[in-house]
Amino acid sequence: MFFFIFAKILSFGILAVTAFIAAQVLKGVEIESFSSALGGAFVYTLFQFSVGWALWILLMPIALFTLGFVVNALLHYATSYFVEGYKVQMSAAFKGAIVLSAVDWGLNSICFQLA
Repeated sequence: MFFFIFAKILSFGILAVTAFIAAQVLKGVEIESFSSALGGAFVYTLFQFSVGWALWILLMPIALFTLGFVVNALLHYATSYFVEGYKVQMSAAFKGAIVLSAVDWGLNSICFQLA
């Protein structure tokens, strides 16, 4: 149980760092501070657990073809409406979804191999 909680907290922090990195790399993604990145990571995680599964079911053919980047882009774009200081343009949401997925996957792989 302890490892599960630690893993979720670590994943949450990794997602915040990833969002902050994406804002530095991509035009159209603006994060004013690291606290905005943490807020964005929190809202994005809530969206994944609450609305994400419904989007996966509704967009299953598209999600399978695009490896889920469409669903992640919609969640990433929706996050910007709920977090102050976290702005994502729709054109950058797709690029941001690719960067978020790739960097998040890489950092999680490294961190969980070390744990």
